[in-house]
Amino acid sequence: LSVKVDELLKYKEESSPSQEELEAKGKEIEDQFLQHKESLIKENKINYWLKLGELYSVTKTDKRLAIEPLSKVVKLDPNVKEAWNVLADCYWHGGDYVMAQKCLETSLEQERAKEPLRNLSIIYRKLALTDPERRIENTQTGVRLAKEAVNKDLKDSISWGILGNAYLSAYFNLNSDIKSAQLALSAYKQAVKLNTNRMSTELFYNQALASKYCEYYEEALASLDLAIKQEKDWDPAAKLKCQLLVFLNNVQFFHTSKGKLKPKRITKFQKELLNVQLGSYVQSLNAEAANVTSLQAGKNHNALIYGKVIWTLAQQESFPFTCGCMEASGECFVVSVYNVTPGKGFLIGDTLFIPEPNYKLLKFEYDGIIYDYPSIRVDNPTYLIVNKKRLSSDYFTPYTLSTSEKEAM
Repeated sequence: LSVKVDELLKYKEESSPSQEELEAKGKEIEDQFLQHKESLIKENKINYWLKLGELYSVTKTDKRLAIEPLSKVVKLDPNVKEAWNVLADCYWHGGDYVMAQKCLETSLEQERAKEPLRNLSIIYRKLALTDPERRIENTQTGVRLAKEAVNKDLKDSISWGILGNAYLSAYFNLNSDIKSAQLALSAYKQAVKLNTNRMSTELFYNQALASKYCEYYEEALASLDLAIKQEKDWDPAAKLKCQLLVFLNNVQFFHTSKGKLKPKRITKFQKELLNVQLGSYVQSLNAEAANVTSLQAGKNHNALIYGKVIWTLAQQESFPFTCGCMEASGECFVVSVYNVTPGKGFLIGDTLFIPEPNYKLLKFEYDGIIYDYPSIRVDNPTYLIVNKKRLSSDYFTPYTLSTSEKEAM
């Protein structure tokens, strides 16, 4: 019977069967457990309750049915780390994250194994969302535990995926540094590379999220297509793809049409830009005024570009505040500003100054449509100067995490 339970657990891990299928396969095993209960307990009491708990943990939606036999195991012998790990999983599914944390920490006192390490990383990420006062500490702990889990087995796809989630959580909860999103993307790519048994829908989805925040939009769409191919009825991937295409199509249209502004207004803006006097704050930056065509890919230190806002997009959930700017020469570029407080932003006609612009030329084709425009990324709106005044902290509100939490411990 122990072998049958282990085989069922392996089948769940490798094949992602439905709950109905697991219940059907588990019913026969459960009947045998109950039929031979006395003899099995007499033979090995701890193993009986452990295997019954493991069976119930995957075949029963009410995890309390699994918690009961597993609790008996740890009372009989607190050193059975397998029982602590499965107990943590049951408490996690029941929403009791504190108890799950305690179980995993007890398991890790016995052995720093990859499974409890990465599962505790998941717990700390969840706690970062529920405990604002310890958000930074819990996020950092989540990354540290996930990295330790990966180092235990560099070929484990699940651990790499969880490390990706931990880094993406750090992008949101720490300092919105794009490096965290890039590290998340690297971890997801490694997880996909190593995931030879089965492809994970949520892994592709989270990889697409990281690509989106890095503004690797072509990669994001490719990952979303893979997620949709894996699980056509899973709404989040299809929804994000639709949102991303609407966003890209709008940006491309307004960039190409210069916000549909009339030539007379464009000429007026160009004349105003020719007469711009750099304010004292801008001068204090010790930056050289530059044109968008002279920028190098990446961050341009000691450079400053500026222009008139000629169009803005209504801000969507999890997308940056996006606007178009025009220089005195008539050259246009797109500005993506992350972590802007909802309801805040710029108006058409504002003069926007961008120190140390982070530049990239976005150019790719998808589904017969060509996307081609120069883009400036700004991770913190308070770095910007609008109409010669630096934006206040009221403009800054960090995004919230939106990775798929389908991941199971």
